[in-house]
Amino acid sequence: LTGKNVREKGFSLGRFSTEYLKYFRIAIVHFQGKPVAFSNLLETTSPELASLDLMRSHPDAPKLTMEFMMVGLILHYKAQGYARFSLGMVPLSGLQPRRGAPITQRLGSMIFRRGEQLYNFQGLRRFKDKFQPDWEPRYMAVPAGLDPLVALADTAALIAGGLTGLVKR
Repeated sequence: LTGKNVREKGFSLGRFSTEYLKYFRIAIVHFQGKPVAFSNLLETTSPELASLDLMRSHPDAPKLTMEFMMVGLILHYKAQGYARFSLGMVPLSGLQPRRGAPITQRLGSMIFRRGEQLYNFQGLRRFKDKFQPDWEPRYMAVPAGLDPLVALADTAALIAGGLTGLVKR
């Protein structure tokens, strides 16, 4: 993350922590004898679904290193008999800014389109779209009486690792 000048996010994915990572198998890409990228792997006990969680690459990694790793993982799990491989979520990417939509949907869409200061939502979507995934919607339920904007703000703070993470990149 140091080379990317961004703050660690979380919630729908893990945060970088050696304590956290020690519980997972790790895929590592080496280039010229040195590790240049890794991802921790989320596997089920049956060959139904596998996924990745954190994905990190060194700033000097060759171009397309992450694509190389992703294709390698997809082929690996296919050879192991897994039915599906999940690329994970892209927060806010399915929200449409159409007239008459609830304010939370319009706000989420605006953050997706213009929130690159917070997170590279569009870049993540473009990266994952390269693999032609079957996108499945995810929803957030809010109890009656709770303002959806409060729930959205709480979720954003959770992802950012606290309120200060919302304003720091």
